[in-house]
Amino acid sequence: MENMMQHHKAFALIFITIFQFFYVTSEEPRCSKYDFEEKVLEKLIRLEHQFEILKQDFTKSLSEMKETKTDMEQYIISIDETLATVKETADITSVELTFNKTLTAQIEELNTLKGKLYHPATMFKARTLAKNNYVPGETFIFTNVFSEHGDGYNPITGVFTVPVSGMYWFQVTLCLRSSGCVFGIIVDGENILLETVYESGGDPCFSYSTVHLLSAGQSVVAKALSGYSKCNINQDDLYRWNTFYGLLLQG
Repeated sequence: MENMMQHHKAFALIFITIFQFFYVTSEEPRCSKYDFEEKVLEKLIRLEHQFEILKQDFTKSLSEMKETKTDMEQYIISIDETLATVKETADITSVELTFNKTLTAQIEELNTLKGKLYHPATMFKARTLAKNNYVPGETFIFTNVFSEHGDGYNPITGVFTVPVSGMYWFQVTLCLRSSGCVFGIIVDGENILLETVYESGGDPCFSYSTVHLLSAGQSVVAKALSGYSKCNINQDDLYRWNTFYGLLLQG
């Protein structure tokens, strides 16, 4: 805008100069041919100088316009490149988000399947009863847990708490001293094994086992049941063990 105003001023100045030239020439008194030519030459030189300034201004303005045009073109190119980068980044981000969601879902599904197909080993082996005589209704408490995986059996209460749902195998071995005994394996108050043994001499040992489908959290115990006044247990760590075993067969 400033350059255009300068151009207008230059044109106006040239017009006034030309006007003054002709006006003064016509009004000036008659003089010699030499004076006249000298004055005309001076005015032409001034006029040429004004034209040279105007030319320089035009050239400068044209150069500035070209530079501005180049800058604008570069700016537009940079905007296009930025938009292309943003679009590409957005597309990649979208693909990554979709991939991550799919991968997370697949990992969760695999973990679920793994949990269904695999369970850690669950078993216990306990021996040595807390006492030698048990009346009906009492829980056989085996105090010495010599092998266990899963922390399911409690040697203080004699209760095995099922840690993982599945098919379990249990076995009870009792060694009697000249007496009879009715005993069983009980799950939450329900008999899953019931046996009656009697020993009249020789102090033998009796082993009974069973399998049962259990759910996590259920309680399993071995108990003396009604039938005899008491179960007289023969304990001898050198020759005979009274034991209670449990094992997860399939989860």
